[in-house]
Amino acid sequence: MRWTEREEARLDFVLEQTKRGKTAEEIDELRAQEWELSARDRGIESEQRVIEALIHLDFVMDVAPGKDDKRGNDLWVSFYPDSEHRDISVQVKSSWTAFYGFRSREEKGERRIIIKVGPKTSSTKIRRIFKAKLKQLDGFI
Repeated sequence: MRWTEREEARLDFVLEQTKRGKTAEEIDELRAQEWELSARDRGIESEQRVIEALIHLDFVMDVAPGKDDKRGNDLWVSFYPDSEHRDISVQVKSSWTAFYGFRSREEKGERRIIIKVGPKTSSTKIRRIFKAKLKQLDGFI
């Protein structure tokens, strides 16, 4: 097993569970639960970093959790009226696999921005990506 930061993937996690009398099946289930929790935590952290980055753009009025999360809208960006931009939904992905998977399901012409945000993505880079994608949709910044 490779070295990893994720507790559920570490060998000592497996050994500890074995000492507690867990079966291999029970350990696999625990690892799956831990993976799901850590993936959700990464997603929440990524969304928070996007909020903190975008709220400082001078033409952005507000960045809030998505209005219709069933469609995959993590965040909703509202603009000041004088910016002439229409409000837009933002989908935040923490991995390239999720990013490309989501992008491939997206309907053509849909007004939404998808941003891949890893743990080392800076606020400056988040803003640069957002502005470039907004310019593609609206033709101006």
